[in-house]
Amino acid sequence: MVPYIAPIHGGLNARVLGLLSSPPDNVTGAGGTKMLSVENDDEAARFVAGQLKSSGIAYADYLPWNAYPWSLGNGRADLTQDQVHLGADILAELMAHMPHLKVVIELGKGAPMQVHIRARRTHPELRARGITRIETYSPGPGGLFGARSEAPRV
Repeated sequence: MVPYIAPIHGGLNARVLGLLSSPPDNVTGAGGTKMLSVENDDEAARFVAGQLKSSGIAYADYLPWNAYPWSLGNGRADLTQDQVHLGADILAELMAHMPHLKVVIELGKGAPMQVHIRARRTHPELRARGITRIETYSPGPGGLFGARSEAPRV
């Protein structure tokens, strides 16, 4: 099951697409919300909500999405090549229906980056639109650990 997008987000009218790895269990599991939202009760959602607020980006201008839109289970971010290809085709189709899209934020150096790069490579019409690509760390647990450990010491 691909999760629904919470109605607080911009849907196809969004200007910013936030690309995570795959839906976590708190979304797709038995007691999950079944919705992607920055209002979900997990560390990643809270982090993204805070970043949107501090950046002045309204929830209605933002669309959360997953590189691989089906759950792989919590803590799993690596995708097979088949999953990357499928995720890229689905992402390209989604982006084709987003006329106002200006920015894709890859929230993670693994699956989000792989899938978005493949989508842009295999769908040149995406490159032609001039959509800004931003690479960053995953907002999930441990996602910033590596970044913090590599930060210069003062």
